[in-house]
Amino acid sequence: MSARREDRDIPKARISKENIGKSLRLFRYLGASDRWLFLAGTLFLLATAVTALLFPKLTGSLVDTALPGKGDATSLDELQRVAYWFIWLFLAQAVFSFLRISIYVRVTENMVFRLREDLFANLLLKPMDYFHRNRGGDILSRFSTDIAQIQDTFTTHIAMFLRQILVIAGGLFMLFFTSLKLAALMLLTVPVVVVVSLIFGRYIRKEVQQMNGDNNVIVDEVITGIVNVKSFTNELFERLRFGGSAEKIRRESIRRGLLRGAFSSFIIVCLFGAMTFLIY
Repeated sequence: MSARREDRDIPKARISKENIGKSLRLFRYLGASDRWLFLAGTLFLLATAVTALLFPKLTGSLVDTALPGKGDATSLDELQRVAYWFIWLFLAQAVFSFLRISIYVRVTENMVFRLREDLFANLLLKPMDYFHRNRGGDILSRFSTDIAQIQDTFTTHIAMFLRQILVIAGGLFMLFFTSLKLAALMLLTVPVVVVVSLIFGRYIRKEVQQMNGDNNVIVDEVITGIVNVKSFTNELFERLRFGGSAEKIRRESIRRGLLRGAFSSFIIVCLFGAMTFLIY
């Protein structure tokens, strides 16, 4: 059985206790100092989330300065005070975001460096049968693409996920603390967004990485067997084969981009529509 067929027979990864445990094994590539840096970056991430939660509160205070019944001098003094708080809040969030990103990037690069070394050393120890069963282009694609995905996950995705969780939890707490009625109205939009997100995620879940792997396999086959390609004048055939594979990737990527754009527009409409309704 070919490597391509074997890859397609592998079941899709699902969220489970076992898979989460395997993912957490990546943290063993963090050095002792990197673990403390990762904790520091998480604390700065928490500080960024807290400053983000203060924006709605200050916005409400800014609106309150225009309420009737206040003297002009009082309103102007209050407006100036709120404006100063906005400036300090902007500066604090800028500093916290810079520190968080800088620390996460440093920790991730150190971890990926150790992972690359370990992965390459493990690859060199594989028996020859492994290289007969798996094509070089496919191995190269997975070697580079998988590490890049891990790099993006630790640099951006984990930070954004934690930040959104903190903002949502803190926002709900502040909303319930302020008004139970407004909190109940806000939560009415959550089921709609969750259901649409689940449907969207299942609909666009495609193995684009597998397509890229197949595309690289063609390049590997041509380069490896370039003597045979030249001998039998198969240049046009290989060019058409590669073009067909690249065209599949192009069409699928465009389709996924359109779907992402539609989903993003839907989320924006729901988000700002809910905010407008609550303000009303």
